[in-house]
Amino acid sequence: LHDALPIYSLDYFGMETAIEKIHGEDPIWKLRQAALLVELGRFGEGTRLIATAYGELRENHRRDFYSIPILSRLMWAHLLLNAAYRASTNQSPEELPEFVESNYRKWRCDPWIWIEDIRTKANTKQESHFKDQNPIEPLFEQGHYRDKSSDRSYSNEASEYLLLEGLSREVGIPLYSGDAVVQTSLLAGAAEKLVLSAGAIDELRNYTLAIRAASSDSSSSIKNVFTRIGVACASKDVVEVLFDRILVAIDYWRKQRSHGTMDQQKYALSPLRVLMEVLARLVVRVSSTKAKLAFRLAISIGHQSETQHFWLFSAINSLLTHSLNSIPKSEQSELLADTLAFPLPSELIGGNSSH
Repeated sequence: LHDALPIYSLDYFGMETAIEKIHGEDPIWKLRQAALLVELGRFGEGTRLIATAYGELRENHRRDFYSIPILSRLMWAHLLLNAAYRASTNQSPEELPEFVESNYRKWRCDPWIWIEDIRTKANTKQESHFKDQNPIEPLFEQGHYRDKSSDRSYSNEASEYLLLEGLSREVGIPLYSGDAVVQTSLLAGAAEKLVLSAGAIDELRNYTLAIRAASSDSSSSIKNVFTRIGVACASKDVVEVLFDRILVAIDYWRKQRSHGTMDQQKYALSPLRVLMEVLARLVVRVSSTKAKLAFRLAISIGHQSETQHFWLFSAINSLLTHSLNSIPKSEQSELLADTLAFPLPSELIGGNSSH
């Protein structure tokens, strides 16, 4: 069931379809719809939907001052709206009604309590994971150490991940909020800490969350999860599934870079460089046929005028290098024509290389 949800399988085409099917009288459905819009880089639409939900919840609260469910939803909408406004220079923070301001903490409807709880749990899990990875503690006396391997703590391995996933799904909180240029981390930092401590339920979910939590190809969740050893230890089936999903995801963002909304055209560079870097790291585990596919994909991206941007140069180079090294030398001659067609620096469209 989890993998059937498009947001958890990097199925951006599926997310677009899912958005149209989200309906409900409760304004919370608008927040859930907005979360998917943000995931697709449609920040302006998402912000407008959150603002509409917030207005409806204010009206609902005006009619029923003492409803805790309404107050709780109102506070979540207020948090999400101000997080979206924070990235905009022409929007001031939304002020809460006086009654709400004076009662939401007393009635335990402060959304930051939940977010801080997840962040604290993620920090604790990461610290515990690092401690378990290094059970030998050197002592001051030369040649002496303390073996703390028997002190390892055991807990419900998936509890923090399920809390993060549940809050994101039920309330409609994206990992990031903001606009196409400036994003504010809501749950991305906690997600990154969880994946660095292998906190998801299984390999595929951990890798997928690492990708979604990354803002660039140099993010910690990419560099420290998709390491050479990490990729080598990954199960073959997981690598194959993730590789195929990333190919489709790259196709989606290439289309948005060319023909998406203005927000999507600007934002597409971020997911593209993340996805291309992960693909470059996974290509060492796939067949030569798929490695050739990855190599030709990098060539094609280099040809596309909209993706001739300096943000993508490193990821394109990484994908070209690792995919070529994964192809037997006896088969590399098949790629000669593709290689010769790759644009030289002097052939790049100057206007598209810097914005």
